[in-house]
Amino acid sequence: MATKPTPTTEISIPANNETLVSILTQQYGHFDAGEARAALETAYSTVWNEEEFAQQFKIESVHPPYVTVVELPTKQRGTAMYLDSPRFYFLFQPDVKPV
Repeated sequence: MATKPTPTTEISIPANNETLVSILTQQYGHFDAGEARAALETAYSTVWNEEEFAQQFKIESVHPPYVTVVELPTKQRGTAMYLDSPRFYFLFQPDVKPV
């Protein structure tokens, strides 16, 4: 029986990227894809799978768990986070200036 996704509690800790990858993997990596997406949507609202993300964004660089992207419709540069497995993107944060 699969574990039901639960909302996350926001906490603030100093962490490097490796620590953030580990936290995301521990928190969401044990869910199947549907459960992981539901849990991420509960925590972060908008979540994209790889195909959806590729239609909306162009990835410029990858620094796990972050990607630097350009939002295709608006040409707005920003960053997003991603979960490696199952692969989902979330928490797009636009930069102040457009490309």
